[in-house]
Amino acid sequence: MNERYLGAREEPSSFASYGTWARTADKLVLTDSKGEKSYYRAKGDALEMLDREGNPIESQFNYTLEPAQSSLPMTPMTLRGMYFYMADAATFTDCATGKRFMVANNAELERGYLAARR
Repeated sequence: MNERYLGAREEPSSFASYGTWARTADKLVLTDSKGEKSYYRAKGDALEMLDREGNPIESQFNYTLEPAQSSLPMTPMTLRGMYFYMADAATFTDCATGKRFMVANNAELERGYLAARR
């Protein structure tokens, strides 16, 4: 998820995270790669952010997330997983989600991964 705080006076006002999601009868539960949960509920074509226990937030501020037509976030973030290279094919398996991605086969990535393992 890419969060951008409108009207923020200090940088950075954009934050990127990734993880898994689950749907309950009335809520959407997002769990980031660190295990932190955030809760939302449908409000028309939008989502309303809920508090840490999944209850409505009583506030003068607007906690409604509107749909946006934008490309995937380009915010850099650290990922934790397993890099695997075999027969000219490289993959990365993300620890948080278990998803496997094809990655560019380059020597710099392989050297960085080997150095990080030490």
